[in-house]
Amino acid sequence: DKLDWQAAQKKLRKFLKRDYYMDEHREWQYKGLVPRIIAEPYLADSLTDYKFFCFNGVPKIFQICRDRNNSLGGAIIDFFDIDGNYLEIRDTHDNRCRNSIAKLPTLLKEMVAFSKKLSKEASFMRVDFYEVDGELYLGELTLHENAGLCEFAPDKYNRILGDWITLPEHK
Repeated sequence: DKLDWQAAQKKLRKFLKRDYYMDEHREWQYKGLVPRIIAEPYLADSLTDYKFFCFNGVPKIFQICRDRNNSLGGAIIDFFDIDGNYLEIRDTHDNRCRNSIAKLPTLLKEMVAFSKKLSKEASFMRVDFYEVDGELYLGELTLHENAGLCEFAPDKYNRILGDWITLPEHK
């Protein structure tokens, strides 16, 4: 009952005109798509993303992305190994808080298991989840972290993550 229907319709019309291929670094999976609007159940005002970086069907690390509207001007992001140990990695395009390590998800084991299944056919796939009131929701599957333009610090992690990718033989 708080929704401004006219503003929502205007925003949706704008989304339907957007060419994600041209606007998003010409990622091939967006080329030629016909835009659609999908309505989903409302989950929460501020969601925490759990993003699993999977290499040939094996989740290796994950990030917790939270507090998107904080005073730092961007989301707070923390990286962990698959066992939940904190890692000193940062995405050079995002802000993160070093003094406030995120709480691990309650459904971590389930997230790891689903990440394996969903990414088994991909050289790289990031599998994103939300955990709300004890329920697990799939957020996004992406084949390109930040359109493939992501850079990590310390620099050694660019090599580590790159070495985890095994590309299929050219056919």
